[in-house]
Amino acid sequence: MSCRSQLFWPICVVLLVSDPALAQESKPLHWWEVATGILAIPVAILGLVFSYATFVKTRLEAQKIELEIREKQKALAESGSATPEVQEVAKSLVEPLVDNARVNYILLRFVLLYLILLFWDVFSKAFTFLLTGAFLAWTNLFEVPKRNALEIVFYGATQLVQFGWILVVIFVGVPLYRDIAKYIGFKLPWQKGIS
Repeated sequence: MSCRSQLFWPICVVLLVSDPALAQESKPLHWWEVATGILAIPVAILGLVFSYATFVKTRLEAQKIELEIREKQKALAESGSATPEVQEVAKSLVEPLVDNARVNYILLRFVLLYLILLFWDVFSKAFTFLLTGAFLAWTNLFEVPKRNALEIVFYGATQLVQFGWILVVIFVGVPLYRDIAKYIGFKLPWQKGIS
């Protein structure tokens, strides 16, 4: 019984880690698989553009709704017939709408950031794959030694694409983090004096 239990966990780990695709022989791709792979990148880029346009439209609509609500609150407060109780009821009805618009805006920004980083990862992998293929073809066709300045240039180009991912995180992710932290009232210990 103890021998079986000692073998159980290693077998489970091997089964979880093993890839079933490795057990099959590699087959040539069908034409439709190649066409789908070629079409996937432009479609993903087009989807990213449409996502950004939707993001901008949603932000503008949320601002418009917030401005309309504030105008109606102001008009209600300026009218002489509004009592403090009516103003409190109006405020209690308006605040959840404004709050909901802010939450939707933050969620949409997060989804777009995730999609941008996901597409950037796909782009960087494809770029690295193509650049590596070009480097190997160049060195094999022209019988160039593999250890030279050309290798450093190719490696630097692939790392430059990876640097773009870091820039996206800094310029899109950090402002999103600040807005989320401000919304929920979260401050890191060194941010106690920052409002």
